[in-house]
Amino acid sequence: VVVWNLTKACNLDCRFCYYDAKRDSSGNSIDWELAKGIIKQLKDTKVKFVILSGGEPLLYSNILGLIEELTSNLIRVGISTNGTLIDRKLAVRLKDTGVSYVGISLDGLEKVHNTLRNSCTAFNQALAGLKNIQEAGIKSGIRLTLNSHNYPQLEDFFVFAESLKPDRLCFYHLVFTGRAASADYDLTLDERRRAVASIIKLTEDWIDRKVTTQVLTVDNFSDAVILLNYVQKTRPDKYASILKSLKRQGGCPAGKRILSIDHHGVFHPCQFWQSEDILPHDWKSRLRGRCGACEYKDICGGCRVRAHQRYADFLQEDPSCEIDIVEHN
Repeated sequence: VVVWNLTKACNLDCRFCYYDAKRDSSGNSIDWELAKGIIKQLKDTKVKFVILSGGEPLLYSNILGLIEELTSNLIRVGISTNGTLIDRKLAVRLKDTGVSYVGISLDGLEKVHNTLRNSCTAFNQALAGLKNIQEAGIKSGIRLTLNSHNYPQLEDFFVFAESLKPDRLCFYHLVFTGRAASADYDLTLDERRRAVASIIKLTEDWIDRKVTTQVLTVDNFSDAVILLNYVQKTRPDKYASILKSLKRQGGCPAGKRILSIDHHGVFHPCQFWQSEDILPHDWKSRLRGRCGACEYKDICGGCRVRAHQRYADFLQEDPSCEIDIVEHN
């Protein structure tokens, strides 16, 4: 998977944007000729799926041409968007150009979402965009970044999300980059553990009631340990198969199963990686601190960006690790 941040421009001014996108960044977008050259590289290296992001990717001046260039080279395309610009006409055009998935950010119920987006209309516009995507026949997702504002709403948000019938519901953990590097929006370790436990419980309720929406947590692979701990207590017969699956996934995919391209055309190990530092291919064997000594590093590995933001060292321990709390509960 390649996440491509096409532009630094955005029509919103969200309080914890990881890319520090702004309304006055209209000139900061990938050059079209450079973009075509990158697409050739992606084809030559057999990349199968690209997620277009930003900023707001739908502000890119030749967004439909870029999508057509990707799909004509047999590369599947997803879009990560705030959803506010997707009217019915655009949704149909995205479908016609071959977009297979659109993930729309909803960071809470209406008041919280609009507060975090610095907009009084973003919530309703995002919902309209989601409806238009679904009616156009494109797979849809809702993306929520867990933070101190929306954490108390998790149960209500599940109820609301169920009514929207997305194909996927993704809960992202906060990564300390962009405007999130300085803002105090992160959960405490105990809140984070409780949030993941709540997500597991609420997802099981969906499974029992045959709600077909897929649920993911993203950007904190110590979630896997909470899941294993839960499964060992409640479904011990499933423990071995789930552990095997998590080992096969290998935890943090940075530089291995995911890459990112910024709006200058520079490649990075993941979309949150803003520096020009290179992540060594054997980084997991070189980890330090708790991550280096952890028995679960083959299914986790921590977040290298959070480690760098906290310790100025990409190989240090992840400060948002949940494992120490799990082991004492």
